[in-house]
Amino acid sequence: MSTYKKHYEECKSNFGCNKADISNLKIERNFEKSGKYFDLINSLKTKAEKHFEDKQNCFVDDFRIGIKDASIFPEVHMIHEYFYQQIANRFFSSNYTSNRIQICKSLPSEAELFDQWIWHYDDVSDYHVKFFVYLSNIESSKDGAFCHAADELGNPVRIRSSKFEPQKRIKQIFENSRVPQDYILSNNFKEKYITGNMGECFLFSPNIIHKAIVPEEGHHRMVLIYHYHPATIKTKLFNFVGPGFKDYRLI
Repeated sequence: MSTYKKHYEECKSNFGCNKADISNLKIERNFEKSGKYFDLINSLKTKAEKHFEDKQNCFVDDFRIGIKDASIFPEVHMIHEYFYQQIANRFFSSNYTSNRIQICKSLPSEAELFDQWIWHYDDVSDYHVKFFVYLSNIESSKDGAFCHAADELGNPVRIRSSKFEPQKRIKQIFENSRVPQDYILSNNFKEKYITGNMGECFLFSPNIIHKAIVPEEGHHRMVLIYHYHPATIKTKLFNFVGPGFKDYRLI
């Protein structure tokens, strides 16, 4: 079986471009947008809200409500296509695809924080990235803005992945990829939030230290999330629902 690195090198070779390396990514927010894009955002938000209201195709936990299969919405595919060449040319230097697509609405909660609501990194392959698209206005942490740890220069802090090929890993730096608060404090890392109006989007490595923020009462965050990874050819999006999505197939 090929390693993630060898697979990515093959993907880049097939694409015929070697300008960028996705494994170097931390966070990127600079994307070209037009009126067509914002029309898609508005349409998708309206449809997602309707599903949330009707509890249709949804899951609910202590902190959020989410769409079980966001690939049912045509806008999800059209937004992916809208940014495809920008992301392929500038960041992957290869074709890429998604094996998980989510739409989640974070809600106020007094439940005990755990899992993604505390400092962590996803410990996915170095070539696996996430693309967040805000479907609501996010002005501050009150709205549940995405939060990441930043060093003294304001840069995201990235942790080495333990995964070098599907179903195989080396020892994790932090057990279960949860980052102790003591580590944050001892390194003087600061909380940094990504805010923006509906339609704000950013591409990032899930291996930066980050956490979800619970919105305050009267606030919420709605976000569309793509999990992207390299592919040797351009393929259709698909949504894998299950625990194994982090070990993406070498397509």
